[in-house]
Parts: sequence; structure tokens; C-alpha cells
Amino acid sequence: MKNENRGTFRFFIKIFRGWKKFQDSFASALDVDLERKVEIYTQLSKSATLKDLVYWLQILFSAGIATLGLVLNSSAVIIGAMLISPLMAPILSAGLAFATGDITLGVRSIVNLFLSTLLGITFAVVLVALLPFKSQTAEIVARTSPNTLDLVIALFSGAIGSIATCREVKGVVTSIPGVAIAVALMPPLCVVGYGIGVAISLDFTVGWEIASGGGLLYLTNLVAITFTAMLVFVMLRLATPKVREAVNTWRDKDTESQWWLSQINKIPTLEKAREVRSFSLRLLMILVPLLIIFFPLSESFSKLRTEIIQKQSENQVNKAARE
Repeated sequence: MKNENRGTFRFFIKIFRGWKKFQDSFASALDVDLERKVEIYTQLSKSATLKDLVYWLQILFSAGIATLGLVLNSSAVIIGAMLISPLMAPILSAGLAFATGDITLGVRSIVNLFLSTLLGITFAVVLVALLPFKSQTAEIVARTSPNTLDLVIALFSGAIGSIATCREVKGVVTSIPGVAIAVALMPPLCVVGYGIGVAISLDFTVGWEIASGGGLLYLTNLVAITFTAMLVFVMLRLATPKVREAVNTWRDKDTESQWWLSQINKIPTLEKAREVRSFSLRLLMILVPLLIIFFPLSESFSKLRTEIIQKQSENQVNKAARE
């Protein structure tokens, strides 16, 4: 019995050492050393700020460009709004918070994302209310029925976005613009604003359908990017004691970080859970919303598949009739 227990213990030790070796190899492949890890941690912490005026202007302008592009049915204008992509930084910060169990960074990221989402939707509603026409364009309709393929795209985009953020810039950066276009965070958010505007001024039922479809696509992108970012940051081992020590030293000097810490200390629950040590709990916290979103996406995918099969059969019948 003791030999069996020793064998099991040795087996898990080998798995643990193999996993650590894989993490070190992954970090080495991306040229991410200890100094770079600290830099990534502090940069993403700074990006989850409420004091950066430029960031909030980017939210407003990208929401305005995306809303007008949707109403004008202009894909070029919408791509311009995608390239601004201000929401990517706080989402990656949320992924880092889940990877490291950092409650302070998690609260900062969630508050930032909530206010950014609210500002983008509100500005889109105002623009739609001011417009003399509110017709549903193809660009709007395309973002009201997300499916599982959109989830897969968001997962891939989150992974490459995290890797591109972690790797030190060398030469011309081509991955970040591609990620911004692929994941398209702002357009579905503006579709929500458009739907709310239609619900208020024209038809509540139609507006609610548009807003709920755009909201589902936005949540899909948000949760999927956070999940894959979390996995990438876990593989890079950004929560080592040396990294935490350096980050804590930076926080002691950062006034905004100190303000957030003082606010968190006022809430007993958050103060006790300053760091969520259990990785399985953090993984479950992000997997649950991902699974919840998966069900409506799979239904939309089934409808899309049925429509495609029906169109293919109709095309075959038309072809046979022409022949």
C-alpha cells in the first residue's frame, strides 16, 4: 500500500515538474524574462485606470465611429472603429487578474469595463436618437445573431492578443491590428445602443431583439478573451513570488493603486480575499459564464446550419431546373 502511494506521489511530482518546465519553455520562446513579467503586470495594471482622459475619449470616438458606420452600412468605417480598440486593455487586465488571483486588479478591471461599456452604449443611444433615420442595415443585422463560430474566433483572438501583448515589440507589429479587427469589441456594443434607441423611439420589441443579440455577441467576445488571456498568463507564470514582490513595490508608490486598496479595505469580504489562492475556483468563475453563453450560441449555430442546408438544396433545385 505504501509503495502504491509513493508511486502515485512520484507520478504527480513528475507531472508538476513537466508543467513547470513547459511554462518556462513557453516564456523563453516569447522572450519573457523576470523583468518583462514585471513590466507586463504593471502595464496591464496601469491600463485598468479611471484617470486616463485619452482612454475615455477613445471610447467615445470609437463608439461614435462604429455607430455611424453601422447606420451607414459602411464596413470601412466600422473597421476604423475596431482599430481604435480601447476595450482590449482592461479585458486583458481582467484575464491577468484571474490568472494571478489579484483581487485589486480584478476590481479595477471590472469597474473600468462596466463604466466603459455604459459610456459606449449611452453615446450610441444618443447618436441614434439624434439621427433622422433608423433603418436596420446589413452590418447591424449581422451582429444580432452570434453563434459558436464567433466564440471560437474570440478565443483565438484573445490568445494571440495576449501573446502579442506579452512579447516585447520587435520590428513592425502586425498582430494587434488583426486582433482588433477579428474580435470587434465596439461594433456589437454600439448595436446594443442602437437597439435601445430603437426600443425607446420606434418599436420596443424590435429594439430589444437587436440589443439582446448585440449584447450576446459583446459578452461572448468579453468572456472568451478574458478566458484565453487567463490561460496565456498562467502559462507565463506571472504570479511568481519575485514578480509579486516587484509589483507590490510599484503599488506602494502608485497613488491610484493605493486609492483602490483603501476602497477594497472598506469591504470586509474583499479585504479577506485580497488574493484568491485557489486556481480551480478562479477557473470555475470564468468557465461558468462561458458555458452559459455557449447554449444560446449553439442554438444560433443550429439555425444557421439549417438555413445553409436549405439554401444549398434550393440552389441545387434551381440548377437542375435551369439545366
